[in-house]
Amino acid sequence: MLKHISLVVGDKRDKDLRQRLSKGGSSSVGAEWEVAVLYSLSFVGHVRFPPSSGGIRNPDILFTPRDVPQETVIVEVTAISDASAEDDNPLECFLDEMRKAIARHDLNALGCISWKIGHVEKLRGAITLALPSKREVPAFFKSQDFLNFVKKIKSNPADQPTLVFEYNGAQSILQFSSDNTTSSGRYRPYRGTSSIKKTIATRLRNKHRQVKASNLEYPAIVVVCDNDCDAMRSSPFDSSPPSVVSVVDVCLNGGRQKRHGSPLLHEDNSSLNRLNGVFLLRVKDTGAGVLISDWTLPRYVLSGPYVKSYRSDVRYKLSDQVVTIIGNAFKILPAVKEHPVNAKRIYWYPSHYGGYERSYGKGGPMVKLSLLALQRFLSGEIPYDRFVEDYKDVILQFKVASDEGRMISDFSIEKCPDEDDDWVKIEFGEIDPTVLFKKHDRKSA
Repeated sequence: MLKHISLVVGDKRDKDLRQRLSKGGSSSVGAEWEVAVLYSLSFVGHVRFPPSSGGIRNPDILFTPRDVPQETVIVEVTAISDASAEDDNPLECFLDEMRKAIARHDLNALGCISWKIGHVEKLRGAITLALPSKREVPAFFKSQDFLNFVKKIKSNPADQPTLVFEYNGAQSILQFSSDNTTSSGRYRPYRGTSSIKKTIATRLRNKHRQVKASNLEYPAIVVVCDNDCDAMRSSPFDSSPPSVVSVVDVCLNGGRQKRHGSPLLHEDNSSLNRLNGVFLLRVKDTGAGVLISDWTLPRYVLSGPYVKSYRSDVRYKLSDQVVTIIGNAFKILPAVKEHPVNAKRIYWYPSHYGGYERSYGKGGPMVKLSLLALQRFLSGEIPYDRFVEDYKDVILQFKVASDEGRMISDFSIEKCPDEDDDWVKIEFGEIDPTVLFKKHDRKSA
């Protein structure tokens, strides 16, 4: 997508986006979504960028649809997150440390650990999971209780040992199974709409002020994007969290009720009359690669419901035709390729894991595979049996090269700026097989 829009946005904007993408974290995620929105709109109309002046940061995008050239709309992009809930409920940290412990104790070859995380519900629906604090998580997997659990697994894996532990007034369970090859778990969703209300209200107010200060006489929409925000997406692993659509609707319209078929607006102290509506772009986890073994399936799909402002004082009119054009444009976005929700999150398997290429060049045969996969294999995090199973053809290429008397002649890295991983290329050069194996024989003699 970045290559496509480079020709559209110009050198200055392209450089700015690439710099933001290289920073990582929230800044990178926001830039990723801006690239996605620009990519979509460029297929259905003309995009341009109003220059900043007088110290005021002008809106992100001006968009003119190809089919409605008489209308132009301001498009603002912002990404929201409810990941702060991880501070009180460090589930991702807990699971990451568990995977490391499984690899450290060589348990992958014996089976899988499944988990059921207990919880307590506090005032206003806040959920606290039965987990140690983030600071205590590493110590949990080095504790005597966990080490005893590992001993039981190794001594009799068919017995399906369990480990019961208690935190925050509730119990959680880890259970080993020698029959399963995929880990699974259950927990109560702990990132709710309540934790994102303030964020959405603040972002929309800021966008309203920014558009107003620009003095651009166009209607305006905001595209609110998923930056590791469970409240915006559903998952096959748990019940769907509450939708943020109602939160956005209240922010735009002050809360609407229908009486006799007509909407009535509640009074709201902060009128957002420079915003005509909000698109929600979210990421939906399909479970591929976790619940589904085929890693070639797209793991996420994108969707975008539109929340319209019904205020009578909206400054500029926006036709439904333009809204439809923008909504349809988002449907052409390619499927999200990798398991991470975005660049901010780190998952167990590297981006290119399981993928590889084999070819034959001037210098001899060549293989290409994930650099992070190779690193985690050499560090012991990915067990040898698992690596061999997932890279059968690569291992075969190494064996063939050795049988032919070839040595590694070149080792290079192919950078992937748009990915969370790079490729490593290994070439096998020509060599006299008798010389190679004579050296081997002298060492073993």
